[in-house]
Amino acid sequence: MIDDIRGERRNMIKEFKSAERSLSYKEEEYQALTKLLEPHRDEIEKNRKEIGRLKYLKRKYEFAIDTEASSLDREKTLIRKIKELDVQLNEALRYARLDRKVANIKSDIEQYKIRVADTAKKIRDYDAKLDESYAKLRDMLNIKKEKRPKGEKRERQPPKPLPEINMEDIAVIKRKGSA
Repeated sequence: MIDDIRGERRNMIKEFKSAERSLSYKEEEYQALTKLLEPHRDEIEKNRKEIGRLKYLKRKYEFAIDTEASSLDREKTLIRKIKELDVQLNEALRYARLDRKVANIKSDIEQYKIRVADTAKKIRDYDAKLDESYAKLRDMLNIKKEKRPKGEKRERQPPKPLPEINMEDIAVIKRKGSA
């Protein structure tokens, strides 16, 4: 039973670490993108109306190509206009896409924060279950827990000194004059 609880707790800790890593990555990404977009905030707001107009014109020209029976020259000019609109639209959407990405990252951050908090709560629950199981085990085995006031730590005994080792004990040393 204790091993099962420890295994589940170990899995929760792995999930917690994974969520924390993802959260920190998302927070860094959010910071970087907001710094990148801050100088272009006015441009983004200005381009929102422009994006709608460009998309409308592009759909209009594509519809005209698909439905109107026109000359080859007319179709070529419409295709050129569509390509020009694509270039303008991509330019206008460049920062709008990043702005949308920032909003998505922000929602991801909120989800990861909730996940981290839930996982931490589950880990605390498993810790309580383990403490309870170990207490039952100590009672069954009649093991008395050493009572100490809170905050007091055990005194550590200094390590025993090692016996001195002489080089003569390790190797045979030939001295000058002795053969």
